[in-house]
Amino acid sequence: HHSIFDMDMHFENHIWIPILTGLTSIHLAFSLVWLLFHILSYRQHIIDLGIDEWKEANPRSLKLLSHPVYKAYLETVIFFSDKELVYTVFLVMCSFLGRYVNFLFNSVNTIDLCTSI
Repeated sequence: HHSIFDMDMHFENHIWIPILTGLTSIHLAFSLVWLLFHILSYRQHIIDLGIDEWKEANPRSLKLLSHPVYKAYLETVIFFSDKELVYTVFLVMCSFLGRYVNFLFNSVNTIDLCTSI
């Protein structure tokens, strides 16, 4: 029985496991920083643009924005409708899985890098 978590069976020389663990830890840290900067840079712009579009599409429902719960719900929906943010979260999840589950999950990030070059 082979487990996806058993890295020792995939490498004849076990020195590669700590090296790859260190590299994937660095990659995960940089991926989290990338996600954080994306959120900090674009969050307010995306929400403001989405609310302006919602106001144009729903002129009779403008009074709903005065309710803080509905406004928070609308901002959350608009925030997570950003496809670039969702894709970045997916890549960070792959980095996390590459660090803690199996190194092969990092191949998704490598494929993303190759397609963007």
